[in-house]
Amino acid sequence: MRRGQQNKLKRRFGVIPRKRIIHGKVYWVVWLGKRLTGNKRKAHYFSNRKSAVRFINRTQTDREQRGQDAFCISTKLRLEAADCSRRLEAVGASLTMAADFYLERAPIPGKDQKFDLACDAFIESRRAKKRRSRTIVQYESYRRITSEEFGKLAVREILREDLEDWVEEHPGWEARTQRNYIKFFCTLFNFVVKKGWRSDNPAKLIELPNEEERPPGFLHPDQAAELLRQAYWRARDLLPAIVTGLFGGPRRSELCQLLCSEMDVETRQIEIKGIKAKTRQRRIITINDLLLEWLAFTGFPDSEHLTIKPSPDWFGEQLHELAVAAKIVPWPRNGLRHTFGTFHYAKYRNENSTASEMGNTPDVVFKNYRALVKEPLVSQFWDLTPAKVLGPEVVFDQNPGDPTKLPATLPA
Repeated sequence: MRRGQQNKLKRRFGVIPRKRIIHGKVYWVVWLGKRLTGNKRKAHYFSNRKSAVRFINRTQTDREQRGQDAFCISTKLRLEAADCSRRLEAVGASLTMAADFYLERAPIPGKDQKFDLACDAFIESRRAKKRRSRTIVQYESYRRITSEEFGKLAVREILREDLEDWVEEHPGWEARTQRNYIKFFCTLFNFVVKKGWRSDNPAKLIELPNEEERPPGFLHPDQAAELLRQAYWRARDLLPAIVTGLFGGPRRSELCQLLCSEMDVETRQIEIKGIKAKTRQRRIITINDLLLEWLAFTGFPDSEHLTIKPSPDWFGEQLHELAVAAKIVPWPRNGLRHTFGTFHYAKYRNENSTASEMGNTPDVVFKNYRALVKEPLVSQFWDLTPAKVLGPEVVFDQNPGDPTKLPATLPA
């Protein structure tokens, strides 16, 4: 480029392309300063001089056009802008900040998503990512309960205060339950933000309630006996699942996914497959003498699953009704499983054995179940046979067990 052409470009635009050799190749570099970029100085690279000059001309034309826009606004718009600017100065904001704030929250066609539809999309995304079935079931439970309050609201309209008030409106909930719902809101709104349905997560700054560390609740042998009696007379189809939970100790999610074919009374083993276990590790539960006797008495249900419906929520609701009938109020959280863990450890005094049956670590078993009950109660619990609970006349006269599924006589 001739010196005259360079001077002409420099006088008009303040910049000229400069030749550079980088790794053996020739480039033309245009440096735009703050006057043109409005921000930091920036370099642009071109393979030939003509492209660099065209870029400089286009940049200057754009700059001149933007400058002319300031003279095209109406008097009304200038007065409105001046008035808004003065009002915003009082709170330390600018017109640009106000516009950004509004645009983040203004209804956008196609993005004004309702809460219940956002929940559905969130659950489907988790299902597509092959999340565990019990996790999906839990999300569906959260969706059903929270949609009663927020279902028809647009996700962009929901405030942090709305979520906090909703959680606090359930004073009967334990801190653990409140924490679970807050975590659900946080995970859901992270998904909503990624989808572009709103710009922030209103649940992110909600403070989680503290959980009080206390030993798990369990059923007294008399309460366990009354629960079994109520189940026999009110919901006999639930009895196989209840005795398996009470005398075998699987988690409720594992119990509801358990198939009858996975319970082998001949080898006295219950298989909890890894895909169904909380820890994703397969384990074997031993069918002890008491559980075997109850299974021989009740038989298995006609359905494929041990529970009539493979839903932890449905099973929990049915169990709650039986607990009320048995006057076990309040019902201890995870009452069946914790009762088994308490009395199994009290009987064998071996945290490794109890941990193996329950799918826990020995440390957790030792911490939660040590020294909770005394010997007389232990003997009473493990003596809750069908004859002792329901009476000999019920057991031996009615005999509801199915001899085609279980041995006719129990091993000695």
